Amino acid sequence: MNKLIMHLQFIFILISSGCFIHCEPTRAVIAVPIADLVAHKKKMISLPLAPAGKDFEACPRIFQALFNEQVTILEERNKLVRISVSNAFYETGKMKRISEYWTLKKNIVSFKELKKWKINEATLPSAINWKSPSSLENDTGSVLTLTSPWHDSATDKTYSAGTRFTLATSHKKAETHQVYLLHPSAKKVTLSSIPSDKVIITTLRSPKVAQNLFLNLLRSWSKEKNGIIPYVWGGCSFTKRYKKMGWPRPKKRIISEKLLSFHDRTDIPDSPKPGFDCTGLILRATQIAGIPFFYKNSITITQNLQALKSNDVIEEGDIIWIPGHVMVVSNRTNNLLIEARGYADGYGYTQEIPLAQEFKGVETYQHLRSAFEQKIPLKRLNIKGEIYQTIPNFKILKLSSVWKK
Repeated sequence: MNKLIMHLQFIFILISSGCFIHCEPTRAVIAVPIADLVAHKKKMISLPLAPAGKDFEACPRIFQALFNEQVTILEERNKLVRISVSNAFYETGKMKRISEYWTLKKNIVSFKELKKWKINEATLPSAINWKSPSSLENDTGSVLTLTSPWHDSATDKTYSAGTRFTLATSHKKAETHQVYLLHPSAKKVTLSSIPSDKVIITTLRSPKVAQNLFLNLLRSWSKEKNGIIPYVWGGCSFTKRYKKMGWPRPKKRIISEKLLSFHDRTDIPDSPKPGFDCTGLILRATQIAGIPFFYKNSITITQNLQALKSNDVIEEGDIIWIPGHVMVVSNRTNNLLIEARGYADGYGYTQEIPLAQEFKGVETYQHLRSAFEQKIPLKRLNIKGEIYQTIPNFKILKLSSVWKK
């Protein structure tokens, strides 16, 4: 009896303190255009663009989820929920695959609620699941994905590139496509029309076609004519472009009684911040293209892609890895690469630049290959052309190896 009383008291304390742990995981869907995800139970204030230096606590965001992505609720605690996502994972030193995060409870709607609202699950796209790579090909012909931002006037919301919708009607040559659009505030689903030049429809693609689509997406996103896509720590979204600016000096703020530094821009007041970090850029573009790439951070990429072998050719789409950063081979003829580059070295946006502007003395991909084979350290340059980092070890990883697993 005493044990029962103690057990009941413990449950009462959890409930009264606003804590409740689910006995069974609950399916849910992201109900906002972008949801910031953090690793621990941090107070989710308006997070800045990125931490400065190693002050990671100043910006605990490590990933972003998009509207219509399915998640699993594991725990609720006050205004936060712990969820697992299925479209990406990262690995620890013991090779454990992790896909759990915390986010605001208001960012999600459970399938139990959808059922109460009498919303048919068929109006939502099925989940992409790293445990089943073929899930990228699910709903062939009945799901479309945004390749660029789309603003819906009815909800006055802008949805990110990479957001998936279920088609209501499908005409391949139509100028617009009708999709089902969830309105959480109205507790209903309506029809909306998206211009066909902003989407691709899920279909079966050969690896070569998918890799070309991946590259075309990156090239279009890295163009700066109409503004830049900002660098966002943990970012995996693209809803708008911003005016290119000079390097934002670090700011300071007291967080958890610590004075921490971070990067931010006054002209990007959005919360959450839309943009990419280096791995988020690759993850979003590969999955839009239908490539079975599910790796959240740079270490996980090296553990799952094969390194260049002596008889391999460096191809467009291959990934250059240095500790803490990844870049994509985008043009072998003109020796260009694409990356989402941080603020420490003076950039802070997604860009396509020459190899020689990234590494001192490396003007061609043949030079890069020679450095790789001879284990010659790379000297990385900042925006002023100054050497600010020496990289003793780097890797060239074959994107095509994702299909050989």
